[in-house]
Amino acid sequence: MKREHVLTIALGGALGLAIAAWSLAGPLDPPAGPVAPTYKTLSEVEPRTSINSLPGNTNAVHVISQPGSYYLTGNVLPVAGKSGIAISASPVVVDLNGFTVQSGDHGIVADAVGGMVTIRNGSVAENARDGINASAGPVSVLIDSVHAKANGQAGIRADYAVITRCIASYNGEAGITVGAGSVVTDCVATINQGSGFFVGEASTVERCTAMFNAVNGLTANYRVNVRGSTFSRNAGRGVEVFAGCLVESCELAENGTNQVYANNTCRIVSNMVAVGKSNPQPAILVFGRCVIENNSITRLVDLPAGIGVKADGEHSFIGSNRVSSRFVTPFNLDPKNSWGPIINVYQAGDISGTAGSGHPKANFIH
Repeated sequence: MKREHVLTIALGGALGLAIAAWSLAGPLDPPAGPVAPTYKTLSEVEPRTSINSLPGNTNAVHVISQPGSYYLTGNVLPVAGKSGIAISASPVVVDLNGFTVQSGDHGIVADAVGGMVTIRNGSVAENARDGINASAGPVSVLIDSVHAKANGQAGIRADYAVITRCIASYNGEAGITVGAGSVVTDCVATINQGSGFFVGEASTVERCTAMFNAVNGLTANYRVNVRGSTFSRNAGRGVEVFAGCLVESCELAENGTNQVYANNTCRIVSNMVAVGKSNPQPAILVFGRCVIENNSITRLVDLPAGIGVKADGEHSFIGSNRVSSRFVTPFNLDPKNSWGPIINVYQAGDISGTAGSGHPKANFIH
């Protein structure tokens, strides 16, 4: 009797499980209509086009002639007289995917008329001419996270461009060259045979570094803003700018001649400037209608030499600067300019009682 009771319970439980499984499985009749695939196609998994699969022409190993998104699946190797990748369509996004482009001409050349071109995430190295040349046609170029090394001419050359998080080193001309209306941010240019950065008019350079370049750290045209950047140990000037430029909150140290050279209507504001031991050139040199304000200027050795601030021409204003007494001539100012009082407080201790020290635009020799 007890055994029959246990068997009845077991059969009941099995029946309940079967009913539950049937109810979870859904109806046995399939829905009306054709059966649709549930997997993704190859184009859905990787909608981009492999650059390595593209044919070339007489000028380039691979040619991008249709708008779209493209990526590398391996390095592009050099062929004499040919660019590695030529872009003649727009809009185009090129992901170098961590690979390197080498060529017998430009590494990557973009000449799409009216183009919108993005190049990112890889290297252009040891190309016969520019690593990237996007100066012939595109009017909207973004270059991001590219290392341009040991190219025969410029590392990167582009007009109307945004260039960010790039490194340019050991190139035969300037590290990074941009034309008018460009923005360069968070980039490094080192050991190039030209200037670290060569910048066209109405452009902006921020949070960049240039060191050990054979000419200047940065050479700029008209109305260029340079902020929050470092220029050190370049063979020529730290920064050389022309009319209407701003150099603000930068660090400039041990460049071969002037740390800042500015010509006509420029503003040199709130910079940290340090001159090396063997440099007799003015740390800051301006010509005409400039503002030199709130800069800290020193020499790195006790041996007195050189000039701290030199203002030639006329109508410049010099105020609120702090210049080390290690300069033989801390201030050399043409009388046709204007300046706040120059107060020598060398070893003066508390300067609160020093005549003129409370003037809002006082310049100090310390």
